[in-house]
Amino acid sequence: MVLTRGWWPAAAALVVCAAPVCAQSNLQLWGNLTLDWMKSSRLAYELDIEPKVLLAAPEGDPGWHNLDLTPNVEYAWRPWLDLVGEAAVGYTKQTDDVNSWEVTPRAGARVHLFSRDVPTVMPDRPVKGELPPRRRVVVRDLVRVEARNIVYTGAGRGTSSTVRFRNRLELLAPLNRERLSDDGVRYVIADWEWFVPLG
Repeated sequence: MVLTRGWWPAAAALVVCAAPVCAQSNLQLWGNLTLDWMKSSRLAYELDIEPKVLLAAPEGDPGWHNLDLTPNVEYAWRPWLDLVGEAAVGYTKQTDDVNSWEVTPRAGARVHLFSRDVPTVMPDRPVKGELPPRRRVVVRDLVRVEARNIVYTGAGRGTSSTVRFRNRLELLAPLNRERLSDDGVRYVIADWEWFVPLG
């Protein structure tokens, strides 16, 4: 059906005046601190610290808080491809006496959809720092397989394990420098990720 000009105000009113969803919502606060160590032009280490807490929940739902630590290693195997290995370790404290520990090893690759410049390297003086992007805005895709293992303690003892495929499309843009690899750069990142259980 083709909408004429007269239909647009009515369609906009329907969108704006749509009935609110009846489901109750909750309020969560997530933090993230990432520490990076560049060992060479191809090798980097990272530690990701991610605390989370439930601030408000529907009546009767348990509250919780969580801390995840994720050490990571990345190796630039090709100018357009990084190999990635990491292991997330997390603890969740829930107020209904069910707590959990999680260990999730992951392996995968990050594809730089627009290839990076390869720095000139003198034979006796390797270049420190990451391979610089060829363009100001960077688009890349992170593909991983993970084995998620959870051990429950307290009133709900037990374990669970799942293997899943993850794919995250990332867009990065520097704010105060020309390129993401420049010293002192501040940047914004937007990403979209989906998960597919395997098996």
